[in-house]
Amino acid sequence: MNKHQFIMLGEIHGTVEVPKLFGDIVCHSVNKNNRNIAVMLELPASLQASLDLYMANDINEDKFLAHPVWSSKWQDGRFSVAMLGLINKLKTIKQQYPQKLDVFLVDLFKNTNNKPKSQYLANNISKHLLGDYQKTLVLTGNYHNRINLQEENSAATILSDFNPFSLTIKAPKGSYWACTGPKPSDCKVNIFNNEQVVKREGLILFEEKKRWHGAYQFKKITFSPPVRP
Repeated sequence: MNKHQFIMLGEIHGTVEVPKLFGDIVCHSVNKNNRNIAVMLELPASLQASLDLYMANDINEDKFLAHPVWSSKWQDGRFSVAMLGLINKLKTIKQQYPQKLDVFLVDLFKNTNNKPKSQYLANNISKHLLGDYQKTLVLTGNYHNRINLQEENSAATILSDFNPFSLTIKAPKGSYWACTGPKPSDCKVNIFNNEQVVKREGLILFEEKKRWHGAYQFKKITFSPPVRP
C-alpha cells in the first residue's frame, strides 16, 4: 500500500479489529513518509472542534465524550470503544509528530440538506485532497468506498479523478455492532458464521473487477460496543 497516495478503507462498523488496523496503517504511513499525512474518519464534522481541543490536550477525555454525538440514540457502531481507541492512538501519533498528521471528520450528524450522503462525504474529503499532503487515509463504511458501480454513486466513484485505492474487509465469522433496522433498538450486536476456515490474515488484491481493489482478510471480527450505550 506504500505506493498509493489516497487509500479508502471500508469497514463494517462496530468492530474491534478494523479501527486497530486503520490505526496501524496510519502509524506505518507516518513513519514511512516525510511530509504530512491526512487522516479522515466518517464521524460528524460537528465534533471537529472538540477533537482538535482533545488532540491538543486542551480538554480531557470526559469533556470530549460529553459532545452529543457520543450519546446519540442512533448507535450504529461508529461511536464505539474501539473508535475512541483509534482516536487516542491518532492523538498519541499527533503529539509525537505534530507536523506530520492532520485528522479531519467528514460526515454529517444529521442530514438536513437532502443531498446524498455520498456527495457530502466526497465534498468534504475532496477539500483536503487538494491540500499539501503526501498521503491521505480515509476510514468509512464499506458502502461508501465502493468502485465499479454502474447505476449509482459512492463517495469513491465521485472522487475517481483522485484515483482512490479502495479496500474492504472480510471475515468468515464473528460479531459486529450495527443497526439492522430503522429504530434505535435495532442497533445491537450482530453475529455471523459462514462456516469457512481462514488460515492467514492479511491483504488480498482482487484480480477481477469488483466493488473494491482488494480486502484485508481477518480470521474473525469482534464487536465493539458504544462508548455511551
